[in-house]
Amino acid sequence: AVNVRLDTLSARAASLVADLKKHRDEHSLFSRYDKVLKVLSPLIGMVRESRELECTGLILSSKEAALATLLEDALSLLTDGRFEILYREVDKDTLAALLIFPAEKAAEARTLLWEKNIGELRLPASVAEKPLPEALEIIARRQAELPPAIREIEASLAGMAREWRGPLLGLRRWLGNRIERIRASGLFYETHATF
Repeated sequence: AVNVRLDTLSARAASLVADLKKHRDEHSLFSRYDKVLKVLSPLIGMVRESRELECTGLILSSKEAALATLLEDALSLLTDGRFEILYREVDKDTLAALLIFPAEKAAEARTLLWEKNIGELRLPASVAEKPLPEALEIIARRQAELPPAIREIEASLAGMAREWRGPLLGLRRWLGNRIERIRASGLFYETHATF
């Protein structure tokens, strides 16, 4: 009966710890996007949804601001002037930009970004396949959901610890005593005068 209870407790604790780690890792990952998200979200809100348009986030070093002019010239040629780039400062070293262009030019536009060595916003794998507006919305929603979920798991683990600490310490003492008795009984049957 004790083994079954301990196995159940162990499985529940392991599950909670795994969930806690997963939530903390996800929260840590999403928090890296916090500054960029705050800057790009209002810009995305200004862009109307359309199947004909695609948008992507760009990250530029402030030192690379001259690349913006080259990029705009190349995009103008590629799209016949049908693009828009909205820039915002993330911090003194980083610019975020929202690039909007015709969907039929998506492959060429991404190739151009790669050729010009301009960093496209890399999204977490869980949202990488989503359109940028939807991905950023999911990230923002998960950022709001994760802290309460983490606190709830931590509270469950703390409750388990309070409930089981005493019984487990008692079981540990009992097992320690039992092991000592077994060792002592083994010594009792040993003798140097064995024939």
